[in-house]
Amino acid sequence: MCELGFRVTSFVSNRFSESVKWLSGKDKRKNLCVLCGKKLGGFILDKALGSNIYSLNGVVNEMFIKRIVVGMLQTNCYILAGEGCGIIIDPGDEVDRILEEVGDLKIDLILLTHNHFDHIGALSAVVKATSAEVAIHPFDRIDIVSRELKDGGNIPFDGKEISVIHTPGHTPGSCCFRLEEYLFSGDTLFSGGWGNTAFPGGSERAIFKSIREKLMSLPDSTIVYPGHGDSTTIGEERALYF
Repeated sequence: MCELGFRVTSFVSNRFSESVKWLSGKDKRKNLCVLCGKKLGGFILDKALGSNIYSLNGVVNEMFIKRIVVGMLQTNCYILAGEGCGIIIDPGDEVDRILEEVGDLKIDLILLTHNHFDHIGALSAVVKATSAEVAIHPFDRIDIVSRELKDGGNIPFDGKEISVIHTPGHTPGSCCFRLEEYLFSGDTLFSGGWGNTAFPGGSERAIFKSIREKLMSLPDSTIVYPGHGDSTTIGEERALYF
């Protein structure tokens, strides 16, 4: 994986590039919403862009996390963008929108939190367009996958590592991905609740064990980006599980 240090204008498409002008001077390092001035706890959210663009640590020239809400079930697809390379998490639908947001960014890897249709609906088309590798836990394996994830494994990115956390319950192979203080929780943990366990292979007992033992051990300040709905923090969710 490449080192980051990404320039905003080479990631966002032309229709977004004007927004960069708002992030200048000392304002670049304030953890404030560009439009409303609301403090956002470690990232900048620019609501003018249609797809939410986050800047880690409030610095606009570092790594970006872009959320794209796709499909009938409003799945959150995430793009992690670096200088000339990136990762997609859960390309669930609307391949044209995903590829438009990717633009010229080289996608090296697609991470799947699990194998449900609303998280992999655009996978084949995105792989065809990007030639990226696909990684998922073997308990959720699908034919197109080229790499298997394992609990405790690490994926190099931005001079850091994305940690793989196996969290069975929603599906046997469900995984969450942690990048420093950020957690991509798939359909394991949501704002105000947990994933549906009524599907084949689902287990309420397993999902509660996963959340309590693996996710609630993370710091309260950990920002959670779920597979559906709004972001939250571990601290905000903790009371539900103890």
